[in-house]
Amino acid sequence: MLFNEEDFVSISIIGGSGKHGQAWKTGRFGRRTGSCSKPGTKACREKQRREQLNEKFMELSYVLEPTRTPKTDKSAILDDAIRVVNQLRGEALDLKETNQKLLEEIKSLKKNELREEKLVLKADKEKMEQQLKSMAVPSPGFMPSHPAAAYHPFLNLKLCFSIMRACQLE
Repeated sequence: MLFNEEDFVSISIIGGSGKHGQAWKTGRFGRRTGSCSKPGTKACREKQRREQLNEKFMELSYVLEPTRTPKTDKSAILDDAIRVVNQLRGEALDLKETNQKLLEEIKSLKKNELREEKLVLKADKEKMEQQLKSMAVPSPGFMPSHPAAAYHPFLNLKLCFSIMRACQLE
């Protein structure tokens, strides 16, 4: 025979035996019913809190190992959580150390690049200064200071015009 809520109310009003009173609290077979008898009571709030905790434990179990069926043993779930958190802390520390080393290496490489670039620029500057000095000093007999300049058509024209000017001034 199944009891419904009206039967439980009548049993509690009549003041039936302890067994029937227990049926009112727990349901027909000793299991709690899905909803609380009075939603605002302390017992109902406690039951909701326990249900939420159990749901969170199940969710945590699934998050820790999504490929396995969720564990129901709270102690095992917490052990797994501790293990995973410690493992992630170790990995985070390793990544921070690696990041720091890479940043130092980048700084070192930038310094080396800048040194090399500075040397190249310095050499280019000295080379240009030498070229400028050789162009400023006229070579004897109007000979070009650079051997390749004698074969360059533009420089040859320039040389011819400068010779012509020199002859006209005399």
